[in-house]
Parts: sequence; structure tokens; C-alpha cells
Amino acid sequence: MLTRRDFMYCTVAAGAGALMFTRFGFAKASQPGTAVNFDVPAGACDCHTHIHGDPVKFPFFAGRV
Repeated sequence: MLTRRDFMYCTVAAGAGALMFTRFGFAKASQPGTAVNFDVPAGACDCHTHIHGDPVKFPFFAGRV
């Protein structure tokens, strides 16, 4: 009988295997990247977030792409 642990192990292993094919595992950038004109500290990561409020009070820019 397959246990929950065995099922989870197989699921995670299969998912990791699929991500090895990066053209399937990662989305392409939605816009071109820009060069960084400052020194990025070692171990730094981009952790910004987008917060979308009430669209009636804070409407989206009409010219967005």
C-alpha cells in the first residue's frame, strides 16, 4: 500500500524532475531586463511585491500593456 509519505516523496521528486527542463519550469520575463548600475550585496534577492487595492478607488493605468 502506498503511504502518504511515499506519495509525497514521489510527487516532489516528479516535480523537481520537471523543473530540470528550465524552458518548462520557469516563465519568460514579461519585459526586457535592464542593467543594474549599482553593486548588489552578496546573497541579496529581489523581494518586492505588488499590492493591488480596490480598482474603483485605485484604477489601473489605462495605457498599461
